[in-house]
Amino acid sequence: MQEGSGSSDEALRVNVRASDGWSTNPARTIATGPNWRRGFAKFEFPVKWSRPGPCSVRFSNHGSAPILLDKASVSRIVRDEEGFTSLFNGTDLEGWAGNTEGYGVEDGAIRTFPSRAGGNLYTADQFDDFVFRFAFKVPPGANNGIAVRAPMGGDAAYQGMEFQVLENSHPKYAGLKDWQFHGSIYGLAPALRGYQAPPGEWNHEEITVVGRKARVVLNGKVILEVDLDEVRKNGTLSGRDHPGADRTAGHLGFCGHGDVVHFKDLRVRPVSGTKVPSGR
Repeated sequence: MQEGSGSSDEALRVNVRASDGWSTNPARTIATGPNWRRGFAKFEFPVKWSRPGPCSVRFSNHGSAPILLDKASVSRIVRDEEGFTSLFNGTDLEGWAGNTEGYGVEDGAIRTFPSRAGGNLYTADQFDDFVFRFAFKVPPGANNGIAVRAPMGGDAAYQGMEFQVLENSHPKYAGLKDWQFHGSIYGLAPALRGYQAPPGEWNHEEITVVGRKARVVLNGKVILEVDLDEVRKNGTLSGRDHPGADRTAGHLGFCGHGDVVHFKDLRVRPVSGTKVPSGR
């Protein structure tokens, strides 16, 4: 979404109309300025508004400044949670291992405390094929990552896989490689951009890894879908070996890079129906 020139707050309104005639018309206030800039407007509708049959969606601008919409997507917020197990009890780091000093709990979320210690935090258990759902919040320019099929030691980006968690709209990231942006598999596969919520707001993400296939959904949009063998067929994008991409199981975790990041609503569903013992 591009916001045009203007000196006051504008209202972007979305109208959702169901086939039975029901409709709702919420608005999102947008602060505008003298120059075009990219923004992100997220509309969430509660379960009680669910309707049978198809719905139409219409956007309208209730202000004087022009608004250009792009990359609009619609998804059902209510998803099947059957078979998912929570990885976080909301109060402490029970079930987690690794750098427990550099991570802690704040307001029901796991957050990094980079001033205390650095390093990675891992699930005590390991997983092979899975769907991992979580919410994350990053301040401007913050960097972290999701370790996938990783061993407890070594560099998770190479000995396992690291799915980027990055507030990459910050000017300091102007020179990033495609495979370093949020949602990308570090060094292996780039993700689509432009679907992350503004800094300081919660994002909702789902990572699915089944066999040699990997998929990332961010705020309802599929931003990455790759075959882990195909992306290395002609060498890796980073130019380095990534032996961790051959692993069939390992820990999930967070890759600390010295910034404050929050995670919550962590749950996983093993696709194979089995959980790998932590001693493996």
